[in-house]
Amino acid sequence: MFHRSIQGTDLPADSHMLRRCAAISHARLETTGRGLGAAKIDDRIRHFLEVDILYQTQSEGLPMDIASRRTLSAMHALSSLYQTRMRANIAKGAHPWEGDHLLERDFRTCNRLFEDGKVTPRA
Repeated sequence: MFHRSIQGTDLPADSHMLRRCAAISHARLETTGRGLGAAKIDDRIRHFLEVDILYQTQSEGLPMDIASRRTLSAMHALSSLYQTRMRANIAKGAHPWEGDHLLERDFRTCNRLFEDGKVTPRA
């Protein structure tokens, strides 16, 4: 389990949430292209993936290569789901994520995890 203090409260971030955060950022890049800010999004994706892999190696005792494959596979599967949802919103003439409560909620959660201090393994 990972914890970040967000406005005075502990927000648990398990391995699945870390993968979702990497995936939603990946889906954003894949759906909207690599315009301005892509490097920052790449950093965000990399951060969430690295922390998840570290968590699996330390907490679950997995070898690095297995943890990496598991994390990347899950991130790509989740990203595909997010991309499908974003493209459906675009097809309806809407913004890829604005106005979509699930996507907005996930972006808010991931932004908090990333910006309010890096997510780190709990000792």
